[in-house]
Amino acid sequence: CRHVQRDGLVLSLRAELKAGGHSHVKCGLVCPAGVATPWWEDAARGFAAAGAPSVDTSKFLAPRAVADACVAMLEQDASSNVESVMLDATG
Repeated sequence: CRHVQRDGLVLSLRAELKAGGHSHVKCGLVCPAGVATPWWEDAARGFAAAGAPSVDTSKFLAPRAVADACVAMLEQDASSNVESVMLDATG
């Protein structure tokens, strides 16, 4: 169900852009798994702030991998349209 809802958002936005005369504007979605950022250990504002147990982020995605996927979507050829990119860590 999440897959349909997520793709539905992108498809709905694309339809609205096209109807509004903006069919040249592309939209897509990057869906990363866990990303190894300081948020996981931030005791003031992050995951740890909720009193959650420590998380081993060694098997999470590197932030650079997510950034690279976003850049790849931005740099896609005009003849293509990537709707979504799913990123999973290999660890």
